[in-house]
Amino acid sequence: MKKVELEVELRDYENHGVVIRLGGCEITSQSIAQKLSVQDQGEYMRDYVFEGGTLKEIRFDRIAE
Repeated sequence: MKKVELEVELRDYENHGVVIRLGGCEITSQSIAQKLSVQDQGEYMRDYVFEGGTLKEIRFDRIAE
C-alpha cells in the first residue's frame, strides 16, 4: 500500500476516534504512514481491537522473522 493511501485510510479511522499504535505507542496516521513507507526490513501486522462491538484501536506490531 502506498504511503498516501495508508495515511488517508488511517486518518479516517482517527477521525472516528480509533487510536493507532505502533509497537505499543500511540502514533498519528501521518507518522505511521511515513515510518512504514521507509521501513526496509520486516513487516508489520495489524491487530484490530474491538470493545463492545466498536473498533477502538489498530495496533501495528512487527512480525519477527
